[in-house]
Amino acid sequence: MEAILTTTVNETTQRSNKAKGGEVVWSAVSEKLSEFVGSDAFDRWFSGVSEVSLTESEFKISVPNDIHQVWIETNFMPELQNAVSEILDPMVKAIVVVHGEEDNYGNGDEDEDGVSVPQVSKKSEQRIK
Repeated sequence: MEAILTTTVNETTQRSNKAKGGEVVWSAVSEKLSEFVGSDAFDRWFSGVSEVSLTESEFKISVPNDIHQVWIETNFMPELQNAVSEILDPMVKAIVVVHGEEDNYGNGDEDEDGVSVPQVSKKSEQRIK
């Protein structure tokens, strides 16, 4: 009886965490991530995370700008994915998006490996020119 109650409480907690937009989960992921990358790197590159969203297959963090996104994806993506996998599930994909451009993720074409490539926003397109 106690095991069934514990399982039900855990399932309810998990649903509640998802309903809170992933903020509770981000707390646990960020703690693990800080262990992986060190506190200085974490403070520099991840302290600006402003929004977190969680679905059954994606854990998405929103960073302040393109520089943060590119730097994290280039230098810390394995650590971020490992932290998400340890806290949630290995099948949940970690995704980094620029704040305000979240809707552009996944709306682009697919590359040769079938990976969705985000469209360049009008704001980013103007910066490139």
